[in-house]
Amino acid sequence: RRKEEEAEARRKEEEAAAAAAAELQAADTARPAMLRQATGPIPAPVSRVVPAPMSPRASTRAGVGAPPSAGHGEDANDSFDASAFGGDPDALLAALQVAAVSSEGLTPKAHAALKELTAEASGDRSDTGSWRLSSAIAIYENAGSRGDALAGQELWTLLRSLDEDREEDMQWLEFAADAGLPEAQFLLGQELEEENMSTAIGLYKAAAANGHGNAQFSLSACYAEGDGVDRDMEEAERWLRSAAEAGVPQAQFKLAVALESGSDGIRQRDEAEAARWYALAAAQGDKFAAMLSHSRRTSGGGARPDGDAESSDGLSSDTDDKA
Repeated sequence: RRKEEEAEARRKEEEAAAAAAAELQAADTARPAMLRQATGPIPAPVSRVVPAPMSPRASTRAGVGAPPSAGHGEDANDSFDASAFGGDPDALLAALQVAAVSSEGLTPKAHAALKELTAEASGDRSDTGSWRLSSAIAIYENAGSRGDALAGQELWTLLRSLDEDREEDMQWLEFAADAGLPEAQFLLGQELEEENMSTAIGLYKAAAANGHGNAQFSLSACYAEGDGVDRDMEEAERWLRSAAEAGVPQAQFKLAVALESGSDGIRQRDEAEAARWYALAAAQGDKFAAMLSHSRRTSGGGARPDGDAESSDGLSSDTDDKA
């Protein structure tokens, strides 16, 4: 009996949300495009209140806990199909809003469709593009207010890219980080470095432990420089290798330099391995690595360009290298 009542309540909720979205979408279609920005997003966000993360996800910021699925895990039953809307972004927005307030929420496919639509709208300087961005923000707020951590992360990232993030909007990133999303933990760590380095280190450790390459690279730099932690070159090398293996080109380049020079935490020079990391970094667009890889191929040696020794000697790095 209880299950039937819950199912009936969900059905009524979804029907009401669909009817409201359809009504608003129909009203918007009748408006001139020039009025869209002035009349606001469709529909307006339900709330700006960020929910507390559900236990046991909390306290990840201290460096414990495994990441949950981003909003929803991979689901073979994920039936959201962006192609069903015939390339009409406004119809897709309406469907995404319905999904955001439904019992299922934004599925991985819905998240991917919203992110792609948002990227396209960001490059559209027209009133229509601005309206679509406002609508996307409303959808993320609706989903985030219902506990979707990935929506909170994407909302903060979108607001930051638009230079519209306010101090109170940091709560969305904090919510996503506390929910265990490695990217959110890394981004929040970057935000907190100047005011609270110990918290930033905890966030980097949490994200790095869950395979986030840029967090691993930042953590390596912290250990190499003794920034917020005791200087530990073995830890610096360990996290640098992890970041390089995760595909971070800056880490691949820095590891190649350290292997070639045998400096800092690298206990034994290995020019063959250095050449491999130079090539991998160059393949990802690292200009210094490309230049050095070419130099090694043409000269048969391991020469580095003059003037680069200070910025790429071993594992030590400037703060700017952590990004």
